[in-house]
Amino acid sequence: MLRTVKHRIASLERSIRPPLTAEIFLLQAHEYARRAGTTFDSACEALIVKLSDPDLQRLAPLMEALAFGGDGAALAAAKREALMDFPHSVEA
Repeated sequence: MLRTVKHRIASLERSIRPPLTAEIFLLQAHEYARRAGTTFDSACEALIVKLSDPDLQRLAPLMEALAFGGDGAALAAAKREALMDFPHSVEA
């Protein structure tokens, strides 16, 4: 019986998905690009559309920090430029 319980617990632990971090996403993108024979940017685009809302909300600030560090002015400029591509979007 103890063996069965341990087996079930191990099975449940394997099924729990850890939170998506920037590092995990970048590793997945590199692996996707390698397997698909595509560019890293194309792999990122393909993976981003598959993210859940909670994963995207968690990942966005992590990626912003990687891309812009502490440069708030550069981050604000990039966001303004991105919003110009979507004139009907509403800033949240």
